[in-house]
Amino acid sequence: MNAVQEVEDALASIDGYKRAYEAYEKEVVAARNAARLSRARYDDGVTTYLEVLDIERSLFAAELGASSAKKSYVNSLITLYKALGGGWDPERDALSPEEVSEAVKKSEEVKEEVKEVTEENK
Repeated sequence: MNAVQEVEDALASIDGYKRAYEAYEKEVVAARNAARLSRARYDDGVTTYLEVLDIERSLFAAELGASSAKKSYVNSLITLYKALGGGWDPERDALSPEEVSEAVKKSEEVKEEVKEVTEENK
């Protein structure tokens, strides 16, 4: 009976965290739009830079919330996996040095793309 309860709890957590993440993502989209508009207003001389910073701070808070909700969602997926009898074998699931190198390379490429997009949006 305990195993069934663990699965039910994990499923409920997954649903709750998924909804929270989706809500934060909508908030992030809205905050990005507000930041873009605030920057345009500043560029046109309509508002102060303080407003731009305040809006960007709100965007950052929304992004942090989304990140936290996503982490909780992924952790609840792991909990479900474990409740269903899954496990993790470090020997079997370990990445080879080539896979690690490829992942690092991909990460650096993504960082560069983000940097380019950020500079374009300024």
